[in-house]
Amino acid sequence: MLNNRAGVRDALLKSGYVVVLTADYVKTPEHLVTTMERVHRNGLVAEATIRYPRELIKEAMQGLRSIRQSEYDEGRRFVLGLGSITKRAERDFAEEERFDMLVGPGNMVSGGEEPAIVLGKLQGEDFFVAPGVRTPTELGYMLDNIWGFQPGAIKIFDSSDLGPKGSKSLLAPFGNREEYRGIIVMNTGGVNSETFPGFVESANSNGYLCIPGMSDPLKNVAKTGKLGDAGVIDESLEMFRVGLDSSMKKYFGDNLGKAMEKYEELKKAARSRRIV
Repeated sequence: MLNNRAGVRDALLKSGYVVVLTADYVKTPEHLVTTMERVHRNGLVAEATIRYPRELIKEAMQGLRSIRQSEYDEGRRFVLGLGSITKRAERDFAEEERFDMLVGPGNMVSGGEEPAIVLGKLQGEDFFVAPGVRTPTELGYMLDNIWGFQPGAIKIFDSSDLGPKGSKSLLAPFGNREEYRGIIVMNTGGVNSETFPGFVESANSNGYLCIPGMSDPLKNVAKTGKLGDAGVIDESLEMFRVGLDSSMKKYFGDNLGKAMEKYEELKKAARSRRIV
């Protein structure tokens, strides 16, 4: 694969968050191609949703795979993510269309399948997988199981219910252990420019790296109704950045420098983790 798991991981570390393209932002194949490309051009990673019509995704992927190849030839990684994958048929579709990053609200398997075996096989084929968890039992399984499987990232869903405090409590029993240091957690659901700092702190304090998934960076696209408009997409992404910078300063205050120093340390730990 052009974007192997290490390459996807590095793109995520550079991006800092995943831009989730809900159905509000995409109605045609052209919308999907333009939006994913503009997100990439802004230095970010995009995640399409499997809830679009399959034919729309298939048509768009023809163009997106071509752009990905061109970017790779120029030494850049254009990561194509797909979520939220819930079962075997959706995994198979993601594989067939050659997405790089597969994200789930849960373990992404159908009944009777063993998650670690199935997801481990995907990783063996160099797909970057980010299954979702909600409970300590689910999190513990993803961190440590008899098959030696550990995903590229762990999605915490639904973070709108948990909030930063609940997310912090979920991670705490497994927190600040050297063997888990720098593991990427993707808080998704209820994460926006205002709540982002709290989720960063909840992960930081436990030795994990927060790279959340959010649709918020594109909200101005839906607000204007100008789907697939490159200029509006760029403007919306920039508006989000400005708002996020303001929220980080407001939340951490004089401790912002220390918080970002810890965040950078965890990024280094994430980059040095062995890809299993």
